[in-house]
This record gives sequence, structure tokens and C-alpha cells, in this order.
Amino acid sequence: MKTKHFLSALAVAAAFTACVSSESDTLKITRETQVQVVKDAAVLDSSLLADIASLSAMRDTMGNDTTLTTDSLAMIKFVAFKSKIGELEGLSAEVRVWRDNLTLLPSQEDMAKGAKNPFGRDNNDEAVKQKITEYQSQLNELTERAKTLRSKE
Repeated sequence: MKTKHFLSALAVAAAFTACVSSESDTLKITRETQVQVVKDAAVLDSSLLADIASLSAMRDTMGNDTTLTTDSLAMIKFVAFKSKIGELEGLSAEVRVWRDNLTLLPSQEDMAKGAKNPFGRDNNDEAVKQKITEYQSQLNELTERAKTLRSKE
């Protein structure tokens, strides 16, 4: 009889542990979205830095042209390059600040080790999903701004 009660208690404890450590579908989807947002933000920042480097090299080449001071069209193009570089640098800095200030869910492993939910106890899975979805929208806006800047002549 004691063995039967022990096994029953063990089964209940195992079921409780499984429920506590399992994650809702909403939170699983939210984590997947978060991973994609972080990856996409890194890609955007890297591509902006590559654009800046490329344009800076072109600007430097133009700056070494001895006819730049006498060719008004070349000077206009040179100033436009400088302006575009400045705008891309500003957007790149904005992306990095935005990315560095994201509130992110810790991994399930970290949560199991006692990491606290940075969104607070009062926020349910839907509230966390909404916040991560907002981050995705903000990243989409930053990406669109980058496309607009890149398309400027």
C-alpha cells in the first residue's frame, strides 16, 4: 500500500513538474519571433555598416579627384554622398540603441535556473507576445527607413 501511495505521489509530482516547466504555445511562438527579431536586427545593422563602408570608400575616391573643386556636378555628388553616409550612420546608431534597449525573454533554461521574467509577474503570455510583436513592427519601420535611404540618389 505504501508503494502504491509513493508511486501515486511520484506521478503527481512528475505531472506537476511537467506542467510548471512546459511553456504555452503563445510563449513558444513569442520566443521564435524574438529570435527572428534579434537576428534581423543584427543583419540590418551589419548591412548598414557595409553600406557606410562602401559609400565612404567611394567618397574618399571622389575626394582625391583633383577636378572636384572645379567641377560643380562632382561637388554636388560628393556632398550628396557625405549626406547619405551621415544619414546611414545616424540610422545605424539608432538601430544599435534600439537593439540594446530591447527587453528580451530569458531562455527556458535560464528561467528554470531562477531568472526572472523581465516583463514582470503581472504580464501574461499574450502581453509578452504583444511587446515582442511591437519590437517586430519597430524593426520593420527601421528596415523600411534603411531601404528609403539606400534608394536616395
